[in-house]
Amino acid sequence: MSVFLHVKDHYDFSIRAVKTVISVAGNLRREHPNLGQELICLRAIHEACVPRILQDDLKLFSDIVSDLFPNTKLEPASDGLLEKSLRIISNTKNLKDGLLISVFSCMRPLNFLLFCYEVLGAAITALEGQPSVRGGVYEAVQIYVLNPKSITVRQLYGEYDSQTHQWTEGVFSALIREGTTAVDKKKRWYMFDGPVDPVWIDGMNTVLDDNKKLCLPSGEVIKLTDVRWTFKFD
Repeated sequence: MSVFLHVKDHYDFSIRAVKTVISVAGNLRREHPNLGQELICLRAIHEACVPRILQDDLKLFSDIVSDLFPNTKLEPASDGLLEKSLRIISNTKNLKDGLLISVFSCMRPLNFLLFCYEVLGAAITALEGQPSVRGGVYEAVQIYVLNPKSITVRQLYGEYDSQTHQWTEGVFSALIREGTTAVDKKKRWYMFDGPVDPVWIDGMNTVLDDNKKLCLPSGEVIKLTDVRWTFKFD
């Protein structure tokens, strides 16, 4: 796929992308057990990849996928109440039609997203009342927005004094602790509204990979629950 489409930094057709497609296919299989295998694969590829494809590459991408599944036709999928609710929000907030639907499609298989500034604002708008895909009940969403560059790394992750053996809680570690110990069923989104650089993002390595845990300077490890992460770039 990468041979035919334009070269873009955010295009990813590696093994990691294949894993995402497989994850989406598994979700579709559980949600729609009567769908055929080829149709599930086709839908999974579209749901995992299309939101990231530029408009100029979209037709070529669709043609390539159609050649892989010549006997399978993909009908436009509708999420019913979810799609209707997102379109209402888009119209109310004067957002581009289909933007929130694309954001939601990216959210389903991934635990973190990298947004440009405008899309980050749209995501926050949508998450303030995220419709459930199961039965039309609105799921509560707790949103934490912080600028990692407005404070030091020690203030962000916390600091352990080896001489006094005293631990000083950081802003991010405190928010994570609050989320992991909460007894409610709210979805939790942590939005980093600031420049991404190695100074602070290195501390997120084990958070963003399959380990899904936060390793603090004190040696404490906080296992993460159902959380999502978003990062903003200009």
